[in-house]
Amino acid sequence: MTAERIFHSRYCILRENSNHIYLYDNGAISKITYIPYHYDTNIPGTISVFYRSGEKHIWNTKYVGAYTDQFGIAVSNDGNYIFLQTWDNGLFCYNAKTGEKVWRTKSKRGITNVFVLDDSVLCQQHDRALQLLDIKTGEAIAERRVTSWGFTAIDNRYIICQIKARQWDLIEAGTLNTIHSFSCKEFTDGHEDYCVNRIERGDNGTIRVYGFKNVFDESVKPNRILQNLEFSASINCDELI
Repeated sequence: MTAERIFHSRYCILRENSNHIYLYDNGAISKITYIPYHYDTNIPGTISVFYRSGEKHIWNTKYVGAYTDQFGIAVSNDGNYIFLQTWDNGLFCYNAKTGEKVWRTKSKRGITNVFVLDDSVLCQQHDRALQLLDIKTGEAIAERRVTSWGFTAIDNRYIICQIKARQWDLIEAGTLNTIHSFSCKEFTDGHEDYCVNRIERGDNGTIRVYGFKNVFDESVKPNRILQNLEFSASINCDELI
């Protein structure tokens, strides 16, 4: 299969003070900072949005908390929308300037990944489902089941996700259609019983997969869980497209 190589320039990922902010390299928004919601005091979180035009907007929401540090905030390229991922309340879309809630997913499933396209939003659910949403309404356009907890975007059009134990799919982000399936020996040999829990885009055109296996001491009853066995492996994206 041949494809134009637009190597992943969609996002500039900022990690300031552990905050993960997913911005378009040349998008309307230049920076976002936030103060998380405080569960003990019930004080809302504060989000500050900085535009390349010089505009600055500040607004509050309780749906920005500790989970946001791990999985981040994503924005639309035009600067109109901000997307907040939550542990058990689904995905929220806000007006970036006013803080008004535009929509919230009907399902309150937790979200582990978000990838914002031009007209849609691709998100990964906690129960291992990929869902493609209309960017303006939040209505589901497509959904498919997978086995991994996350995916990685390798460029502006494709993601890679584990579909079943020994199968990985190159998926078109805007349709959720499989473009190519593969089984990487490095991912599977000796790791058949491992759970893949994280996939990242690495340097020099590679993706890296992280997994673990629960280990139990079966000499005692009930069995005692020991430290997980972990593995990681990488593959060159150029081999796939």
